[in-house]
Amino acid sequence: MSFVSAASARYLSQLTATRDRVHTDPWIRTVLSGGLSGQELLGFLIQWCATGTQIHEPLSAWLDRAGRRSVELGFAHAGDILAAQAQSRSHRHRAYLDGLFTLVPQWNRLYSTPLDADVLWRQPADEAALRYVALHQELITGTIPFAEAAVVHELDCIGSVVLPSLRAVTRATLGNELGAMIADLEAHIMRDDDRSRSEYHLEQILAAIDSGAKDTVDDVAAAAAEAVHVYLDLVVECIAGGRELATGSATGSGYPVLQPSLG
Repeated sequence: MSFVSAASARYLSQLTATRDRVHTDPWIRTVLSGGLSGQELLGFLIQWCATGTQIHEPLSAWLDRAGRRSVELGFAHAGDILAAQAQSRSHRHRAYLDGLFTLVPQWNRLYSTPLDADVLWRQPADEAALRYVALHQELITGTIPFAEAAVVHELDCIGSVVLPSLRAVTRATLGNELGAMIADLEAHIMRDDDRSRSEYHLEQILAAIDSGAKDTVDDVAAAAAEAVHVYLDLVVECIAGGRELATGSATGSGYPVLQPSLG
């Protein structure tokens, strides 16, 4: 990270250990090291794309609301940054939805228990997804809505680590067609060097915080760390859900069809 301000350095010092979880979590390591069977991996990818559709669909609205709230609190530049992020990420959920509708037909060709993509992405949100939504709502209505920029950046960091490895594992385990699907998802999620841009935006916001406002920087870092843990908990729940699909303990077609209210 190229942060130079005192506030940025303070932020970074509090996120290093949290970021390490993407490398040390045993379930995430199992996935990225090729430790799942082909059916378990495909089940995970299906659950991950279904949940990704749910939690990314309201992202643009969250960022827009956080931007307007930042302006109300006197952080006009942060508001401008968040408004720009809202615009650039307005269709990100479509990449997950497209992935889901690619994966489910593949599952249905291979396995006897049919899945329904429409049902899967409309299934009730799990605990980690609800916690993720609650975190965004708390930030938007609280005193540090500009911390949304930190959440965006930390998830970009996770994507830059996880997606290349996931692409390689998918290609090796499930073949080139689905490996290419992950590559396409990666291109849409991390397009135009989003990580570098979100890093720059966060640096600008943190640099604008008075260097003496240590409590504010600490609050932003704490919010970002919580978001990392909640998101990785969500990924682990998707791994468990994928293994349930593979063992037949969840069918993917018995969930009530309802539109999740995550916004």
